[in-house]
Amino acid sequence: CIDKRSSAELQEAINSMYRWYQLSEICLVHLAGVFHSNATKNSFEELLSASKWKTRGWALQELIAPRQMIFYDDGWEELATKRSGLQALSAVTGVPQIVLETRDLSICSVAQKMSWAAGRSTTRVEDRAYSLMGLFDIHLPMLYGEGKKSFDRLQEEIMKVTGDDTLFAW
Repeated sequence: CIDKRSSAELQEAINSMYRWYQLSEICLVHLAGVFHSNATKNSFEELLSASKWKTRGWALQELIAPRQMIFYDDGWEELATKRSGLQALSAVTGVPQIVLETRDLSICSVAQKMSWAAGRSTTRVEDRAYSLMGLFDIHLPMLYGEGKKSFDRLQEEIMKVTGDDTLFAW
């Protein structure tokens, strides 16, 4: 849990979050509102498609950074692991299987990474940018209240660091 009353703690946590996921032993994902039973026989891909998790901005780094993941339904019944659900995870999120397996983001263009984020939402406007910092290995000061300017700052920093002009293609 992050103490959001402390701007220093919030900034450190957001800038460190991707690394925390990378270093984790395992990441548990609870898909709220998703129920699985032997009677319905829904595939993991169908259940994942029905979840809100796939549309959350912060979930993108939760998906890519950890080595191991276990997905649970709303009743805490295990649905799949990252490894067993690899094909479904890739199909639903658009993140290539090789990236999910290796966690190697260097094989992808900036435009490709941005495409994974398209259609995802966050509670706060600024978090659309801040939730992507780990994918680009970017650190920015948190300026809540700046609105959409945070995304402009993210893009400027990406260009400084990568020089990858596919940023403008997405």
